[in-house]
Amino acid sequence: MAEEETTGKGSSMQGAENEKRGATRLTKLTDCIMYFLSSISSALHYFGVIIIKSAEQQLKNKKIKVHNINIDGLRVTRTDLVQPKIHNVFEAATFEELVKEMYLSKNYLEDLDIFHPVNVFIDAASDKKADPIELDVTFRVRELSRFSAQFKTEVGNQDSRLVIGGKLRNLFGRAEELMGSIAYGAKKSTTLQLSFIKPLFGDKEKSLTSTLYQGTIDFVQSSFKEISRGIGFQYPIITEFGAHSLHFDSVWREIQCLSDRSSWAVREESGHSLKCSIKHAFMRDTRDHSVSPTTGHFIRFEQEHAGLGSLGDTKFHRFFLECQYNKTLPYNIVFSSSLNLGLLASDGQSKISDRFFLGGPLSIRGFQMRGIGPHSEGDSIGGNALWASGLHLISPLPFKPLQGGFGERLRTHLFVNAGNLGHIRSSAIRDSTEELIRGYRWSYGIGLLVKLGVAQLELNYCVPCRAHATDRISPGFQFGVGLSFL
Repeated sequence: MAEEETTGKGSSMQGAENEKRGATRLTKLTDCIMYFLSSISSALHYFGVIIIKSAEQQLKNKKIKVHNINIDGLRVTRTDLVQPKIHNVFEAATFEELVKEMYLSKNYLEDLDIFHPVNVFIDAASDKKADPIELDVTFRVRELSRFSAQFKTEVGNQDSRLVIGGKLRNLFGRAEELMGSIAYGAKKSTTLQLSFIKPLFGDKEKSLTSTLYQGTIDFVQSSFKEISRGIGFQYPIITEFGAHSLHFDSVWREIQCLSDRSSWAVREESGHSLKCSIKHAFMRDTRDHSVSPTTGHFIRFEQEHAGLGSLGDTKFHRFFLECQYNKTLPYNIVFSSSLNLGLLASDGQSKISDRFFLGGPLSIRGFQMRGIGPHSEGDSIGGNALWASGLHLISPLPFKPLQGGFGERLRTHLFVNAGNLGHIRSSAIRDSTEELIRGYRWSYGIGLLVKLGVAQLELNYCVPCRAHATDRISPGFQFGVGLSFL
C-alpha cells in the first residue's frame, strides 16, 4: 500500500511539472507571435510612410499646365479688374506652384473687399496620364452687397465721437467706394464727410481718396470755435521701410469767439482764412501693439507747406516728429520712452489754428489740456515750437485677482514728463531756442493703465514739479483716454 501511495504521489508531481512547462512554452509562443506581429506592423508603417511621402513628392513635382481659368459669380465687377489678379496662375509649371499661385490669387481677390467667399476649384482638362497634365482652374466668387450702413463710436486723442454713415461698394465695377458719414463729438464737434475711393492699378493699397468735408469744433481752453469746409486728396505709398502718404488740402476756415469774455488775442484771430497746402507724412511702426506696446519702435514725421503760389492767404512750413521706443525688461516690466518735436515757420503772424499746443493727460501730465505755453487773459494761444518727452516703467499688477479676465488688461506705471512750448523768433533763433530748452516744465507720478483694445485709459496721480506763472497745472488725480500717449 505504501508503495502504491508513493507511486501515486510521483505521478501527481510529474503531471504538475508538465503543466508548468506547457504554460511556459505557451507564454513564449505568445511572446513570439506578438513580437512577429509588432515587427510586421512596424514594417508596414515604415513602408507606408515611405509610400505616402513618395506620393507627396511625386505630386509636388508633377508637371502640369493650366489650360483655362474660369471666373464664376461676377455680376457688377468688370473682368479687367479681376484678370490681372489671377493671371499668374497660368505660369505654374508644377502642382506645388499651382497651389501657391492659387492661394495668392485668392488673397488678392479677398483684399478687394468686394467678394466673400472666394473658392477655387481644379478640374482635369486632359488624360491624367498625360505629361504634363492639363488642368482647368475655376474661381467661384460671390459679390458682397453694394450698400452697407455703419453705426459706431470712435476714440481719438482730441475727441470721442459717435459716427453714423453708409457705404456704396463697387460703384462702377472696379472696387470703387463712396462713403458718407456724420459724426458727433463729446466736445461739441460735428463733422460731415463724403469720400470717393478709387483703387489705382486694381490695388486697394494704392487708392486715391477724394474727400469733401465740413467740420465744427469748440476749443474751450482757447475760447474759440473753428468751422472748416474743404476738399482734400490723399494717396498712399507703401514701401518696405515704412508707409508714406501725400495730401493736398484746400480748406476755408472761420474762427468765432465762444463768448464775450474771449481775450483780445483770440478776437484778433476771428474771421475767415483760406489754406491751400500739400503734406507728406511718413510712418514706420514695428510695435507689437499700437496702443499698449511692449516692444518695438514707432516713427511718424509730417511736413506741411501752405501757400502754393497765390492760392490762399495762409503761408507756412510746418514740421512735426513723433518717436517712441519700447523694450521688455525682466519680470515683464516694460520700459517706454517717447519724444515729440514741432516747428512752425511762417513769413508773418501765424494763425491760431496752425499752432502747436501742449499739456493734458495725453501729453505733459499734471497740466490742464492746452495748459502749457503762451496765454492771453487765460486763453491758450499756442506757440510755433515745441518739444515734449516721456519716460515710463510699466508693470503688471503685483497680484492677479482676475487671471485670464479683466485683470489682464490692468497695469501700473511710473512716469516722468518734460517739455516746453513757445516761440522761436527769426531775429534771434539761437537765443529763443535756448530759452525754449531752459524753460522746460516737468512732472512725475504713478498711475493705472487699462487696455481697452483700440484705446487706452489712464488714471494717474500727478505731481507738477516745474511750471510757469501763466501755466494751468492740474495736480493730483488726472484721467485720460486716447489712442497715443506721451
